[in-house]
Amino acid sequence: MTTTPPRPTVVPDALDDTLAHLVQRASVGDLEAFGELYDATAGPVYGLALDVLGDADLACEVVREAFAELWAYAPSWTPAHGPAAAWIVATTHRLAVAHVRTHGTAVPAGPSNAAPVLDGLDPDEQHAVRLVYFGGRTVSQVAHSTGTSDGVVAGRLGSALRAIRDAARRDDVA
Repeated sequence: MTTTPPRPTVVPDALDDTLAHLVQRASVGDLEAFGELYDATAGPVYGLALDVLGDADLACEVVREAFAELWAYAPSWTPAHGPAAAWIVATTHRLAVAHVRTHGTAVPAGPSNAAPVLDGLDPDEQHAVRLVYFGGRTVSQVAHSTGTSDGVVAGRLGSALRAIRDAARRDDVA
């Protein structure tokens, strides 16, 4: 069966209350709410998986795995865990990176459509983001390959993610 991948998009922060409500409804078995959750987030989930894996078929596989896991673990998610969108993105990213680590495929240089977001970062931060988030490497592996410590790499990632978040809040990121 061939699956048509959803169109990659970005989930605006304003949707998070709606997403949280949908996750809570899905957590009690509401299939309609889960369908709405899928419709609202499948694009970003697919886009992230595609960015990490670099292959549309593999990305579709990760999307299926991510939504199966989201359905299974919806009862354990609460707003105290953080934003629903962050939970969905983290689940997808973890599964995509696990696929890279298991099967050894990834887009080592990072996705081309991430360039505008990454261009505003310090070169060391850019390198860390590309290797960890898009290359499937661990913080320790990046530290070893760059001759730095885990703490330095983690600091670069934290700084980069804050800068990306701030840019998104300013609407600098489409």
